[in-house]
Amino acid sequence: PKAKARASQVKLPKKLKRIAECESGSDPKAVSSNGLYRGKFQFHRQTWRSLGGKGDPARASETEQDKRALRLYRAEGTGPWPVCGQS
Repeated sequence: PKAKARASQVKLPKKLKRIAECESGSDPKAVSSNGLYRGKFQFHRQTWRSLGGKGDPARASETEQDKRALRLYRAEGTGPWPVCGQS
């Protein structure tokens, strides 16, 4: 039950699930090798802040990351994920 409580409460479209899998292996704590891209959807901190996020995206809950990614996806489609959005 504990692991379930941590799981995201957000219903993601299949495309966004594929993007998360491609970007980070769906790991909310993932950080890119250069440290610029963070979290499940590999947010740049500037993008994260523009979506109302505070602090480090890789430290935010998975639900919060999913909510912000969904907002970004609805606004801009797959554009913010130029590689993984094409899959």
